[in-house]
Amino acid sequence: MNKEFFISRNPEQTMKFAEKLIQQIQHGAVICLKGDLGAGKTIFVKGLARGLGIKELITSPTFVLMKKYNIRIRNKAKNRKLYHIDCYRLKNSNDLLSLGFKSWVKNDNIIVIEWGDKVRDILPKNRINIKISIVDEKTRKISYY
Repeated sequence: MNKEFFISRNPEQTMKFAEKLIQQIQHGAVICLKGDLGAGKTIFVKGLARGLGIKELITSPTFVLMKKYNIRIRNKAKNRKLYHIDCYRLKNSNDLLSLGFKSWVKNDNIIVIEWGDKVRDILPKNRINIKISIVDEKTRKISYY
């Protein structure tokens, strides 16, 4: 799979990139986000949410492990969700499975996972990997594959 990248000069560009990316996804997907603290992972998820018509305030799930939002567009007669998961505090894949991960994947949802390396053994092979690297105070390199 080819690795491509986008250079973002500010948070709004990061959100617009994420919004365009999610509009290309017609069905469910697992998206793994990598990036240091402050790289812009939550900003990226805000863009995904905006592209899915979600109006709720998007915040990091670090302390609650998972946040769930109703997808508002392209959701014909379905109860599709955006799941934003932070695996930083999980011990292993069993912790994520006990939260209901398998049922979320089966139901055509969009699942965004931070710190996905901790649960790599249960992630689908066809996932989308996003790495956000800090270039300088405002600039980010967003690699995707």
